[in-house]
Amino acid sequence: MTRDDITSILNEKVPLIVVPDGRSEFTPRANFAVERAVLVLYARQTTDEQFLETTNESNSVGFNGTDAKILSSFARQILDNRGNWPNGKRLSPKQMGMARRKVQKYTRQLLEEAEAKQARKASA
Repeated sequence: MTRDDITSILNEKVPLIVVPDGRSEFTPRANFAVERAVLVLYARQTTDEQFLETTNESNSVGFNGTDAKILSSFARQILDNRGNWPNGKRLSPKQMGMARRKVQKYTRQLLEEAEAKQARKASA
């Protein structure tokens, strides 16, 4: 998997689905990938950073200082809505658009996590 693969998954535009009012939306799979990316990055935050919705350590993992508050709040919303909403529907369309734009800058970390997951599967 490459950074381009991750970017492609996050921005999956084909097929777009058309909603009743005629607008096109990303597929649920692409939205779920964005939700998953937010959660993966949130998990990389320290416990204090998660609790305070900030970035306290300059360790190049998790969210940067600019994104910490909003993406931490999105992560909590996704986690809180796990039992109530289907995958890809836990953020509003406006939140999803913002999250999709923001997670693009974290492809290195997402790639590291994807490679670690593949290595765990291979060794199992």
